[in-house]
Order: sequence, then structure tokens, then C-alpha cells
Amino acid sequence: MENLDLGIALIGADGMVELSNLKFLDLLDLPTAWLGQRLSLSEMLAYQNAHHEFDSAPDRVQQYVQAGGRSPHLPYYERRCTSGRMIEVRNIPIEDGSLLRTITDITQRKLSEERIRFAAHHDALTSLINRAMFMECLEAEVSLARRTGIGCAVLYLDLDGFKPINDQHGHAVGDQVLVGVANALRRVSREADFVARLGGDEFAVLQRGVQSHEQARQLVQRVQQSLAEPLVVESRQLQVGASIGVALCPGDGDQAEALLRQADLAMYAPKRLRARPAG
Repeated sequence: MENLDLGIALIGADGMVELSNLKFLDLLDLPTAWLGQRLSLSEMLAYQNAHHEFDSAPDRVQQYVQAGGRSPHLPYYERRCTSGRMIEVRNIPIEDGSLLRTITDITQRKLSEERIRFAAHHDALTSLINRAMFMECLEAEVSLARRTGIGCAVLYLDLDGFKPINDQHGHAVGDQVLVGVANALRRVSREADFVARLGGDEFAVLQRGVQSHEQARQLVQRVQQSLAEPLVVESRQLQVGASIGVALCPGDGDQAEALLRQADLAMYAPKRLRARPAG
């Protein structure tokens, strides 16, 4: 048992811990002096409760603990310890009424899963959400608008002057400019809004809880003012601006793809006008 990489304990039908290994005590942050002692499960739970181990546990775990931790209705659960460690608890009933309990440290596994989820939903350079995640958020927001009438706005941004910076100073500097733009968009957006890098030098903002064009106009103004300030990259002051198109839900549509397309078209309209030859 001591060579196992998991905590293990045998709990008798009378609620007494018949045997356990040191890993079991360590993972549950129980006193190592208890090793080899015949302790009651209720004593262990009382110690853990006194140290607030179950304060943030789900209700079903709280009820399980209140039942003495021996209920057969919760054979498996995960929880975060006060130490920050994540553990997996498994309970295996035995025919004589006793219980085999195993404790596994799953902290690294959870961190790896979180990194994988983050990578799947975020842009690697700027850490903004990516196009796929943005569309999921937009789908949820337009669904909410259809049910409640609470609207939203989509801002579609294409950077002006980014290609010359990339060509003149190289991609490493260009990448830092994109990071600077991402940070600027975060600063001017509310915490409840979603900011995304759609790809290349194109960005989007999902402004939630929009009741009027004026709210969207004010955000556009904040974005333009923020991007009007030079970005300092490797002691260089670099200037980029942005063409911005706006689409409002439900006024301009109540489908996610249609709204993003409408904002994209609205963004390119002034670009086409500027590109049109004079006369």
C-alpha cells in the first residue's frame, strides 16, 4: 500500500478506518501522526470540516459528508482542497458493508485539461478568444436576445496601416502590435463583453446588453481613441488605426453568422469609398 501512488483506506461497516496508507493522509491534509491508528470516519470528517475542506464543495458532496461519508450514492467525485490541490475520490462498496476509498491527486491532469481547453478557444498570440469561441458566444447572445429582447452589438475591426509595419519592421514587431491592439480592446471593453481575434489583423467585439445605437457608438469611439495612441514596440512608436463596422441585434438580424457578416460589410463600406478614384 505504501508504494501505491494513490491514497487508499479500508473503512469498516462500523465506520472505523481499519487501515490506510501515508498517501491517503497526505492527500487529505490529515495529520501524519494518525498513520496506523484506528480512527473513526466521523473523526476524520470533523477534522476536515474544522479546516474548511468542504466549504466550496458541491451540495451533493456536502450531503454525502453529512451522511457520514459512507453513502453508496456517491461512488465518485472531485473536489479542490484548501491547499489548491485537486483530488479524485472513489468509493467502492464491499459485500460485508465495508468501503474501499481511494484518493488520487489529479491537479496536473486538470491543469493540462484547462490548457487544452484554453488553447482550443483562444488565440495563441493575443490570448483573446478565437473565431470559433466568438461565434459560440454570439450564438448564445442572439438566442438570449430572441427570448428577452435584450440586444447586443458586434464590432468588426480591420487594422489600418498594419501591413506596412509588418513589411518594414518584420513579423516579430507586427506580432507585438497585434498584442498591443488586443490589450487596447480589452481596456475599452467591459468585463462582460467578449473580445476576439478573428485572424490576421481582424478583431471583433461582442458588446452585450445593448439597448441603443448610442451605446455601440460610444464603444466605437473609445476603440478609435485608444488605437489613435501610438504603440511603443522595441523603442519604436508605431501608429495603427482601425476600420470598424457595427451590426446590432435584433435590428440588423438575429442570427450569429448574419450579424457578423453585416458588421463585416459595414466595416468595408468606408474602405471601398476611400479606395474609389476621385472624379
